[in-house]
Amino acid sequence: MKRIKQFNKQFSKKIIIIPLLLFVFMANAQHNSSCMTGDCMEGYGVKVWQDGERYEGWFKNGMRDGYGDMKYNDGNRYIGDWSENLRYGHGVLIHFDHPSKIKYVGEWKANTIQGYGSLHLKGGDFQTGYWNKNQFKSIEKQDVCLDGDCQNGWGTYIYPDGSLYIGEFKNNKREGQGTLIYRRGTKYKGTHANNARNGFGTYYYPNGNKYEGGWKNNRKSGEAKMFTGGHLDFIGVYKNNILKSKIDKEAIKELANAEQKKDKTAPTIEIISPEVSRGPIVVSKKKKIRVHGKASDESGVKRIRVSGAEAALGTKIGETRDFESYITLSKGQNEFWVEATDTEGNIAKIDFTVVFNGEENETTAMDKVVESNSDAPRMALVIGNSTYKEVPLRNPMNDAIEIASRLRSFGFEVMLKMNVKQGDMKTVIRDFGVKLKEKGGIGVFYYAGHGIQVDGKNYLIPVDANIEKRLDIEVEAVKLQRVLNELKHANNQMNLVILDACRDNPYSGLRSSSKGLAPVYGSP
Repeated sequence: MKRIKQFNKQFSKKIIIIPLLLFVFMANAQHNSSCMTGDCMEGYGVKVWQDGERYEGWFKNGMRDGYGDMKYNDGNRYIGDWSENLRYGHGVLIHFDHPSKIKYVGEWKANTIQGYGSLHLKGGDFQTGYWNKNQFKSIEKQDVCLDGDCQNGWGTYIYPDGSLYIGEFKNNKREGQGTLIYRRGTKYKGTHANNARNGFGTYYYPNGNKYEGGWKNNRKSGEAKMFTGGHLDFIGVYKNNILKSKIDKEAIKELANAEQKKDKTAPTIEIISPEVSRGPIVVSKKKKIRVHGKASDESGVKRIRVSGAEAALGTKIGETRDFESYITLSKGQNEFWVEATDTEGNIAKIDFTVVFNGEENETTAMDKVVESNSDAPRMALVIGNSTYKEVPLRNPMNDAIEIASRLRSFGFEVMLKMNVKQGDMKTVIRDFGVKLKEKGGIGVFYYAGHGIQVDGKNYLIPVDANIEKRLDIEVEAVKLQRVLNELKHANNQMNLVILDACRDNPYSGLRSSSKGLAPVYGSP
């Protein structure tokens, strides 16, 4: 991180052109893998690496995404939630031969222990509480409302036994949607009533298994799915914690095929007001503020809530609906969230904080925050083109997935595009420029695929390009200069352009002065 900060300071508001193999260090054993069974691109499958690592679970865009079981070559094992090849959500990391640790059960964010969880130690001891970037943060106060409204609203409460609840309250009881995390790290996420699990919810066991289904007074009741070791074990009906019936494996396969066809992507949320794009903390001079934004989803946005209250929805335009809600601030720091749910039940959530000094329309000391390079917003557009008709390439898709995953682990918001056609390539480049101008900060453009130079000008080749003669290049390809112009227009803090283009000319009928791309002069 020190090198990155120094790099940022030295090259503020500059573009660095980095050709070809800058990220060779990322090409590791992850490339040397094969799908043993199932669907390792968009579904459920088993993937094995040459170094002995093995993953069984759900995939999306060729990445581990969903619930799965990962066995590492050092003997460690992780069972739980994944997002784009990263441990993200709730999960159990079991240590194989650690001198003091047995397992960690709790929350993860980008492969890092982040949130509430429990580390089980040899000898029977354990540490339970908040974790921040793998560091344990104990909770001294118990049986107290830590944040929000724990009487009639949304709040965070810690009980005498060390369990933590984040969710809706009514008459001082857990009532509505919420998450209850127990002291040993197990978790229930779903509907509560009268301080008990009632309704539909998911229970995560300390061994990594999970139950999805109905509950009645803390007991399993109704239709349910049971997951064991990262895969769907059976579907059944429970009554008073007793399994009454099970569905056979063939029915499960049919259900899994139907599930694959369903929309599993959560809605995207954009908060327009208050301005949260440059950081999650906003300073307000007004006691009552308007929360306004947009939510999009291919299956349709069903509902939007702001800190538990239903937001007013505007007219649907394509896949997008705008929303608004008004919230009243208390003096000091106010925690809020926006939650969007689509018609398939997928949920997205954005958290933010509003600081109000208690005196309306007076300037506070935090009105203007000067961001350092390390705190600046980070945006990336990653393109991997492989499926060319004439000269297909093997590596760009895999490279793009690896680069996107690594950038996300560094805090970048990534637009990942595969096998892009010409019209779509121009559109995503333009959209990337618009977002970069709005958010500022640091931008990365990464391209893997065919590239060519003609008359000293560089061109990126879309997968649908039909190039038979020199004149076709201008029409069928996309100028690198188009990317640079977008970055110049964005006028943000700093940009990096990484070109991993094939050095050979893919069109034998065209003459080029030399292999590879031409030098880039006069970049903004």
